[in-house]
Amino acid sequence: IGVMRIRRYSRATEQGYVGWYKRYVLFQKEVCGRMRHPAEMGAAEVEAFLTHLAVNRNVSAATQGQIKGQVSYRRADKGTAGG
Repeated sequence: IGVMRIRRYSRATEQGYVGWYKRYVLFQKEVCGRMRHPAEMGAAEVEAFLTHLAVNRNVSAATQGQIKGQVSYRRADKGTAGG
């Protein structure tokens, strides 16, 4: 969140990013049966999450794009941007 504040993101944007990232991590826990560190997850896990959102949650393509960018941003922020 510190980086988002430095970049002057709005509070609503911060909350949205954090919320989607939490959903991503919890989805991976549900799929794997255990909590995993984001460093253990790659592009395949992001795509599985986006597919889940499209199929089971009817999330629009535009929202999926935002989520993909946000999750990738957080992974890069944590030094885990690789595939």
